[in-house]
Amino acid sequence: MIRHHRLTTAVLALLLPAIGACGNQGTTQPKTSDLLSQQSADRVAIENIIQTSADFDVAFTDDGGELLAQAPSAVSAASGAQSAQMDSTATLPVHWGRWRIPPDQPPTRTVDFLMPPDSGRVLVKINVKYDGWFFVDRTDDGVRNPGKKLLQDKKTRYALFKKIWFHEDGASTDSVFGWRLIALSPGEFTMIDPARQSVHISKVELTGEHSHVTITDPAALLPLGRTPNLLPFFRSGETVKVEASVTNTDTGFDPATYVFLHVPIADQAFPNPRQWQRLLMLDDGTHGDATAGDGVFTAMWTVSNVGRHHVAVDVLNARILQNETDDDYNSTAWGVPYGSYPSLLP
Repeated sequence: MIRHHRLTTAVLALLLPAIGACGNQGTTQPKTSDLLSQQSADRVAIENIIQTSADFDVAFTDDGGELLAQAPSAVSAASGAQSAQMDSTATLPVHWGRWRIPPDQPPTRTVDFLMPPDSGRVLVKINVKYDGWFFVDRTDDGVRNPGKKLLQDKKTRYALFKKIWFHEDGASTDSVFGWRLIALSPGEFTMIDPARQSVHISKVELTGEHSHVTITDPAALLPLGRTPNLLPFFRSGETVKVEASVTNTDTGFDPATYVFLHVPIADQAFPNPRQWQRLLMLDDGTHGDATAGDGVFTAMWTVSNVGRHHVAVDVLNARILQNETDDDYNSTAWGVPYGSYPSLLP
């Protein structure tokens, strides 16, 4: 279920193309004598958009994280490394981060067409599988020498494309330029082996001054044009409350779960990994959290950019942060797209 309060049409028009208003009114679709050839060209055009658009970047907000410069030279646990906790009290390490895309282990992306291109609208499912590393440094010695653990997970998201015709009696080759992204889902990160995953997200809510969105299905599409059920929009400078309902079947540590919110902090359309901020989300009844211990983790975030971005709720089993080398990586995340507009607008 997705709910929101719409901004004015004028504000939306400034931010995103009025895709929902576009169509082939007054134009004629190009004739084709070879339907299979046309479908093949359309598939290639859509795959090219997925390959080049930052909306479908295979990276994640935390790739490299604060370990970005050191991760490639990370070693196994140093001789002075702190061992795993001997009791049930979990603590955060000095440093931690992911390296999902090592140079010799590129991700594998597949695109499944769930609707045929000849319909004028195409729904696709995009899967990206990663074979990388998760780094943990528990030694407070001033040296970043984390141990590393095998990371194997995948990102799944859906996208809806619409064919826009620009010319009357155009040639079939015009289709290469005719496809536009009109809706996309959040990106969901899960373990490739679901038996290893004990943490799960059931709901994410984002509440701003004029926009409230509740997401219970990460496969649900968020339209980008001037249509109902838009992706959330926030004004630069406003404070947004993000709440995530989380469960964990592994209760061996207290707390059993750590939840982080990843947000862009630079005024750029697509910040690089060094320009993301990692905020600890709380379930202790403070800092905006409504009820302590109810499994709903909360963070307050001030928007500081303009354009289309993502904000990500990142859930980790606390166990994986208590040691540097065990084969126990266990995490999930939802990356939610949003739009932000200049503070001078209402």
